Amino acid sequence: MEEHMNIFKKFVITIPVKTPLSFGHNDNIFIESIDFNERRRNGIKINANTFIKLSKLDTAKNKVIANTEISFWDLDHTKDFVYNNFISQFTILTAIIEATGGSIEEYEKFVLDVVDSLDSNGDIEILLKKKKEAAALQSALIEGFKAQIQGKIGKKDLLFKCKMISNKKGYLQPADDIQWILPMDSEQELPKVASRERTIYEKSKTENSKAKPDATGNAPEINVASNSLDSI
Repeated sequence: MEEHMNIFKKFVITIPVKTPLSFGHNDNIFIESIDFNERRRNGIKINANTFIKLSKLDTAKNKVIANTEISFWDLDHTKDFVYNNFISQFTILTAIIEATGGSIEEYEKFVLDVVDSLDSNGDIEILLKKKKEAAALQSALIEGFKAQIQGKIGKKDLLFKCKMISNKKGYLQPADDIQWILPMDSEQELPKVASRERTIYEKSKTENSKAKPDATGNAPEINVASNSLDSI
């Protein structure tokens, strides 16, 4: 009987968490993992990058009780919204760097040095409309972030509070705010949930009954932030 109980306990401890983070403000969040590897579905590359798993901790039990993975669309030079995607990814990653004690200045300099090296008079919008240049800027966002986040992944004693919103299909994503994530002990408050954000969330629950997020808050293919290579 004792052996069976031990097996049962081990199963309960290791069972995957399938509860997503909550819409709005979340407390006691840690960055469980960041994966920069290319992902494929049915042999086809998913056009997304920088997969970040945010997990909620029950601090009393030291147990993960919810998680959601966020990621970003790859910068596509053919799309009209490529500049918005660049700014969104830069903003969200910068917030993580600041919250974890990294250097925003170093990150900005890393990205801007790439911009300058591409010789476009510093016009990012023009660069992003070119295939090679857009790929270089995407790499800069990732590599610069990777350098700043080293050694800060999976630490349950490094806790944050964050603001999550929903896209029109109901999939969770970081709020498009420069301070969407803050240290738990920060005296600064998270941005308030705007009425428009709540309206989109409530509407998504009724209009997308056939396309609900899966149990971890991910889209059927991948939860890519619409506002928007090795694992560390």
